[in-house]
Amino acid sequence: MDKNTTLTGAIGSLLITLGILPYVGVLLNAVGVVLVFVAMKKISAEHPGKGILKDFAIGFVLVLLSSVVLGFGVAGLTATAKQGAIKGLLKVAVLSLTVILFYIIMVAGFFLYRRSFNKVADVTGNNLFSWAGNLFFWGSIATLVLIGIVVVWLGWILLAVAFFNTPVEE
Repeated sequence: MDKNTTLTGAIGSLLITLGILPYVGVLLNAVGVVLVFVAMKKISAEHPGKGILKDFAIGFVLVLLSSVVLGFGVAGLTATAKQGAIKGLLKVAVLSLTVILFYIIMVAGFFLYRRSFNKVADVTGNNLFSWAGNLFFWGSIATLVLIGIVVVWLGWILLAVAFFNTPVEE
């Protein structure tokens, strides 16, 4: 892996971890995702046929879709609650369905992240990529108890460390 790829991936991962900051977090997160995408594209180009970028891209789309599902579910509940159109049990059913759908799609997305980073670990010989992928996947599963959010966040930090610790080809 070349120096630009490792630097791009590491900076992107660090920017994603800063996504928790108020006001600028969304922007930092978006820029970070683009940088990680660029790094994954370069790694994938160096190792064609591995499906590294495909798994990462589909995982990203699923994680993004899960957020959209959750957003629409919450927005829909908020809008109908203000109108008084949905009462009691129906509200619980809509919220439960939204959370279940969000959870399934999100875990599937992070599963593909893990698969992608396991492939990166194989081609680079750096097992920190595999560890980051595992943190993403198991953290997504643990989001039901909220600690998973922290585990996923730590996965992004470990991914930055993985990029920084990958041997650079001159």
